[in-house]
Amino acid sequence: MIRVGVISKGDAGIKAALERLRTGVPTAMKAAAAAMHGEVVEAFRAQRSPFGEAWAPHSPVTLKLRGQGGLFAGREGGPKKRGAKAAARFLSGAKKLIDKGTLLSSLSPQSTARTASVTSALPYASVQNFGAQSNRLPNRSGGNLAPIPARPFMMAKREGGREKTVLPDALKAEIIEMIRVELLRGL
Repeated sequence: MIRVGVISKGDAGIKAALERLRTGVPTAMKAAAAAMHGEVVEAFRAQRSPFGEAWAPHSPVTLKLRGQGGLFAGREGGPKKRGAKAAARFLSGAKKLIDKGTLLSSLSPQSTARTASVTSALPYASVQNFGAQSNRLPNRSGGNLAPIPARPFMMAKREGGREKTVLPDALKAEIIEMIRVELLRGL
């Protein structure tokens, strides 16, 4: 057996850094989760993926429904139907994935000593991020086909049926630097 770079008692700083590496870097992970959350919020603001790809435009069906006040407008318990002028005013500034802001406000940064993520508890978050080609209106099996295009806002891609986290290069470099700083703290 060959040993290279055996750490001796005089290398307390290196030992501490290795212990932090083993047990995690909670400060860096908390900062990384916040940075990731910032990228997701920016995706909504800019109407593009965290990788810079523009989101698909609203479909004619969506524009019609949103102009009328939504899928359930005019139904008992649903929103009021919009008039033609109100609909035109609304649609002139309609942002994709932002109607009431529920999806955006559901996204939160999460971290442990060894992980960083952005999560949403809403069941439709994944559908909006990855799309759903077999979606039907009004959200029942007999409704008209109304595919939902993918509008990626999370740093995740589907490969082989599985979700995989993929970070933009600049964010990856920023997170690596956060980890480096925490590991080297006290050396």
